[in-house]
Formats: sequence, structure tokens, C-alpha cells
Amino acid sequence: MPLSSHPASRIVLRMLNDLEARICSLIDSIKDIGREGEEVYLGMGRLFPAMMVEADRSCLVGEQGLTGFEGKDALRDGRSLDEMNSFATESCSFFKKLHDHDEDFLDRINESIEKLSALDGLIQGVRSDSEEMEIISLNAMTVALKSGSAGKAFSVITDELKRLSSQTILLTETITGRGTSLLEFFGRLRDTLLELDHFQDQFFGELEQGLSASFSSHRSDLAEIRSFLSGLLVEAREVKEPIQAILAEFGNRNPAYRSLAHVAYSLAEAQTLPGSGATGDYALVDDQLPYLASVARLSAKLLTRTIDELETSSKIFQGGIDGVDLRISAIEERRARFSTTVTGTGEAGFGVSSAGDFSAGAARYLDFKKRVITMARRLAEQVRELENSFKGLSSLLSRFKNIVVASRIEIAKNRSLGSVTTTVMGMVTLTGRIEADVSGAMTTTKDFIKIAMVAIDEYAESASDSGGQLRAPSIDRRAAGRNSSPGRSGRAGTGTVNATLDILAEDMLSLEEKRSSTQSALGSFFLFTPEFLEYTSESRMQREALLRLLPRLQELRGELLSLASDVSASLGSTVVPEIHSQRQKDMIQKLANLSSA
Repeated sequence: MPLSSHPASRIVLRMLNDLEARICSLIDSIKDIGREGEEVYLGMGRLFPAMMVEADRSCLVGEQGLTGFEGKDALRDGRSLDEMNSFATESCSFFKKLHDHDEDFLDRINESIEKLSALDGLIQGVRSDSEEMEIISLNAMTVALKSGSAGKAFSVITDELKRLSSQTILLTETITGRGTSLLEFFGRLRDTLLELDHFQDQFFGELEQGLSASFSSHRSDLAEIRSFLSGLLVEAREVKEPIQAILAEFGNRNPAYRSLAHVAYSLAEAQTLPGSGATGDYALVDDQLPYLASVARLSAKLLTRTIDELETSSKIFQGGIDGVDLRISAIEERRARFSTTVTGTGEAGFGVSSAGDFSAGAARYLDFKKRVITMARRLAEQVRELENSFKGLSSLLSRFKNIVVASRIEIAKNRSLGSVTTTVMGMVTLTGRIEADVSGAMTTTKDFIKIAMVAIDEYAESASDSGGQLRAPSIDRRAAGRNSSPGRSGRAGTGTVNATLDILAEDMLSLEEKRSSTQSALGSFFLFTPEFLEYTSESRMQREALLRLLPRLQELRGELLSLASDVSASLGSTVVPEIHSQRQKDMIQKLANLSSA
């Protein structure tokens, strides 16, 4: 019987139209979810293999970064720490020898001061004898005046004797002043040398100790960095393990959108139900409704299985992603903490706080040496002035002796002067004493010159830019090019004090730069490329997108169960009638197989 001529046709047609609308809605929802599921799975299909590749690349980049620390012990001019350390050791030995020379010079200066201090007694003796000579000459002059015309010639002699005595007294005063000034200047020179000695003990002692410690520290830091980063690289390679677990899960699961495609395809077959204005008959309706009920029920069962698998996969994905994140955060936290620790302890370690401080100390050292040399040369000039003064005194002494001889001759010629014989003998005695004192002073001065002047000349040579007779570090292959470069002082020459200090200062600066460069390289060293970290962030978003499908699938399953229930109710029996179409039977069987697989 045609469906339109059936008495209850309006009710049946209304029911069929409602079923068709529900089927269409279900199919649309299934297609939307399937399409989104396909996008998620395809995204994951591209993402996780790419993450594996990028994890390998991260390890490769990390290994390349690690090899960069192998060359951090080379300085900017290509010399190694060992070469620089060797040069520093030679330099410290060189300056230690200079220091020993300074101490030897100080000892010789002290010896010179002790010898020169004897001049004071000699000069005072000459002054005292000259004053006594002046008194004797006055007495002799008195006697000569009493002798009248007979003592006239002798009075001239005594007058000259008095004048020479006065000149001698004045000259001894000058010599005394010069001797006092000389001793004071010696004292200042000795104090400066003691100050230089103390400065050298501290400065070069700290330099040698600090340089050695700094080289060892930098080399130790490099070894520690390489060891630590090598360990982190081993851990970084393990980040692939959770990614591999995700890939294994991804390969073992049947993507949800594929099951949904079978559901949509099976439901579409039910859309052939006769609708409004249909010319079909009740036999057709009776054949299609059982099919729809079976499809809806089996599809709901298939979705249950799909939901369970999706939840399982989501947990595995989440566990893998969390595993990646935990490894990354743990590794990065340790790297950052280690970097901060190394950076915080990376002081220069030269015994002075920086290469700049060393340069300031070296400049002070050179200034000390310059001051000592200047003082020593000024001292030499003063000694020569004193020597000239003694030569003048010696000249006066010769005239004294001539006067005394003349006095004795005059007494021998003129008997009336016999009373001054004793006076003349006193003059002879005084002249002998003055001669002895002047001779002693001259000998003392010459001894001083022999000791002090040689010491001063040797010190000036050793403290000069040539380095004296000391063997300086071999710097020709380093300093020659540097000293000729623009902006440098131009202090030339192999083995110079200035050049040695210059090289040390530059090496210290270079070592500071290397330490800073090492710390900077450590701070910029990474074990995971930015692309890999971006992939991990994208993996979290993909997992969230996957989770958003679950409530929609659950809702879709509920609608399918409701549809199956409604269709079964319309058939008036909980037992679905037999389906006659072989095509529909095959489709139902396929759904049954998928839902129970």
C-alpha cells in the first residue's frame, strides 16, 4: 500500500521527516568533528616527527657550542694560557731580580751613609783647627807688631795666615752645610727606597700569586664548564624518549576521524527513507527503520570505543609532553644556576682587582724607579760639589803650608821674632792636623764615590728602559708588533722594563676578556633550539585541541543512543526486525566489526 493512502499517513510522514532532520544534523556534526579531528591528527603527524628532528639538531648545536669552550684558553693574539703563564712567570722572575738589585742598592746606600757620616767629625776638626789657627795668627800678629820694623814682614805673613784661617772657617761652614744636606738627601733616598721595597714586595708578590691563581682558575673553570655542559647534553638527548613514546602511541591508534567517517557513511544510507510526498510504501519504511536503529546503536558503541581510545591517547600525549617540559625546565634551571655561580665567582684574581689596577700599580712602580734614579743622580751631583769643596779646602791647605814655611824662614832670619817660635810650631802642628783631616775627608769622599757612584750608575742602568744587565723575558715576537701599532707609547726594544709591564698589562686585559667571553658564552649557551621550544609549545596546544573533541563526541554519542531508542520505540518492539537489504546488512556488519575490534 502506498504510504500516502495509509490512514495514519500524516503521523508517519511527520515522524519520517523528523528522523531525516535528526540524521542530517548528526551527519553534519560528525563531519565537523571528523574534519577537526583530522586536522589535529595531521598536525600531530607533522609536529612530533619534526620535534624528534629538532631534538637531534638541538643536541648537535649544543655539541658545537661545547667545542667552542675548547678554544677559550687561547688569547686574542693566538697565544695559549700556558704561553701567557710562562711569560708572566719569566716577568715575575725578572722583576724579582730588579727587586734584588734595589735591595742591594739600598744596602750600598746605607754603607755609603755610614762612610759619609765620618765626614762630620773631620769637617768639625778642620773648622776647630782653623779657628785655633786664627787665634794663633792674631797672637803672632801681636808679637810682630811689638817687634816694630823688624816684625813688619812677619806681620804680613800672619795677616795672610789670619785671612786663610777665615776663608777656611767659611769653607768648612759651606762644607758642613753641604754635608748635612747630603746626609739628609741620603736619608730621603733611603726612605724612598724602603717605600719602593715595600711596594715591590706587595705588588709583585701579589702579581705572581694572583696570575698563577687566575690562570689555574680560568683553566679549572673551563674544565668544569665542559664537564658540566657535557653532562647536560647527555640529559638533553634523553628528552627524545617521551617524544618517541608519543610517536609510538600515535602510530598504534586509529585516528578518531576515521571511525567517524564510517558512522557518517552509514547514517547517510538511512537518508533514503521516504519523506514528505513520498510514493513509497510501508514495506520500505519497515525495512529502513530497523537499519537506522541498528546503525545508531552500533555507531554509539563505536563512539564509546573511540572516546576511550582518545582519552587514553590524550593521557599518553600529556604524559609525554609533561615529560619533555620537565626535562627542559630541570636542565635549563641547572644551566642557569651553574651559569650564575660561575659568573659570580669569576673575579680577575691578579692580587689586584683588575688589569686596570695593575696598570696603575705598574705606573706607580715606574714612577718610584724614576724618582729613585732622579734622586740618585742629584745625589751624585751633590757629592761632586762636596768633592770640589774639599778640593778648595786642599788648595787652602797648600797655601797654609806655604805660609807656615815662610813664617819659619822669617823667624830664622830675624832673631827678634824668637818669641813666636812656639807659635809657629803650633801653626805647624795645626797645619798637619788640618792636612790630616782634609786628607781623611778626601779619602772618605773618594771611598764614597767609589761605592755610591758605581751603585747609582748601576742602579740607573738596571732601572732604565734597557733593563741593564738583567735578562728580561723574551718579548720581541710579541712587543715588536704591538709597540709599532698606532696609539702605543712607542717604547721599543727587546727586554725592556716598560715593554714587559706593557705586555703583562695587555695579557691581563686579554685574560679578563677571555673570562668575560667565557661567561658570556656560558650565558648564551643553549641545549634546545628556539624551534624545538616552539614545537613543545605547539604540542601543548595540539593536545588541548584534541581534548576539546571529547565532550563533543560524548554529546554525539548521546544523540545516537537517543535516536536508536526513538526508532526502536516507533517500531513498537525492543527487538529490531530483520533487515532484508544485503547492502545494509554489510554496512551494519562493518560497523559491528569496528565497534568490537
